[in-house]
Amino acid sequence: MKEAISTQTKTLVENIVNHPEIKKLLAKLRKHHPDSYQHSIRVGMYAAELGRINKLSSDDIDLLAKAGLLHDLGKCDIEKDILDNPGELDDAQRARINHHPHLAFIKLTSPEFDEVRKIVVAHHESKTNLYPRSGNDRRGHIRSFKERRKTDPRIVYLTQIVAAADIYDALKEPRSYKKPYSLSKITDIMLNTYIGNQEYIKQVLGLNIPDTKTIDL
Repeated sequence: MKEAISTQTKTLVENIVNHPEIKKLLAKLRKHHPDSYQHSIRVGMYAAELGRINKLSSDDIDLLAKAGLLHDLGKCDIEKDILDNPGELDDAQRARINHHPHLAFIKLTSPEFDEVRKIVVAHHESKTNLYPRSGNDRRGHIRSFKERRKTDPRIVYLTQIVAAADIYDALKEPRSYKKPYSLSKITDIMLNTYIGNQEYIKQVLGLNIPDTKTIDL
């Protein structure tokens, strides 16, 4: 049976959504693409709750919530017809989508987002089809996450949590190109594509969140 997101997590996310700078950034995302905005609210909630389940510090949980809320900010610069494409994307469109973590990194210039942007830019790098960096250097050598990014272990594991939350919600919710997947299909896909800490898969699969449409700017 799924567990409900804690009241503490819901309150935390609601408070962060109304942080002046974050509120402004999320308002732009909501105006450009409401589905991505709602997805970001849910990812922020899932990520923060995973932090709570794993007994992380309040600072780390706060960071997870912020990174989850802002992880798709770069989609503000992706054309709506690409975001809402009901079919398979061509190579050029896929390249545009794959650029959104870097676009978010560029947008988060405030010093207060220094750690947030490190997580945001890497949130698709805990998957077998990782991007924006493919893991290949100019010599064709396959490099690990730690080799590709000079970062500390804390940022690595926080990024894996946000990635697990992002993948789960993307599979669970309807998209322009698909219907919601069943829990069994979500489980199979995550086990085969998510290369972070596998414990996070079991944890996020057991979570249920309230209607995020009640969380507004």
